[in-house]
Amino acid sequence: MKKSLLLCGVVVALLSSVSSAQSQAEYELAHEVEENERRATVAANLPLHDSEAEAFWGLYLEYRAADKEMDDQRADLMLRFADSYEDLAEDEGTRLVTDALKLEEQRQLLKKRYLEKFARVLSGQQLFRYYQIETKLDAKKRHEWTSIIPLMPVSE
Repeated sequence: MKKSLLLCGVVVALLSSVSSAQSQAEYELAHEVEENERRATVAANLPLHDSEAEAFWGLYLEYRAADKEMDDQRADLMLRFADSYEDLAEDEGTRLVTDALKLEEQRQLLKKRYLEKFARVLSGQQLFRYYQIETKLDAKKRHEWTSIIPLMPVSE
């Protein structure tokens, strides 16, 4: 029962506004909806001149595509946890934590790599504001994803 609830929660988190998804196509659709909302938030909060906008939005789409790969890996980690929630082996628990930390490192490296690229097309103030927006959106998404995952039961 707990495993079923956890799997449902993972699917809900992955699919945000799309309920009871059963396929990769539905996951992709939900991700597209989320990305459109994210893009609209950035556009509404990061004023750009036409000359800046063209360079920024091309780079932004490239960055978000790379970030999606990381989201897909995070989703895989969540599903691995859900699959073994009731009987998580010691070595699998260690692997999950190690893989999660590696993924966080990769995400930070991605942000640093794109910081240099965004710095070429945005002023320092715009760059700072953009990273504030991204950080807030990332925190919101992380909260949504992690809030549905229960703490691992401790064996006595």
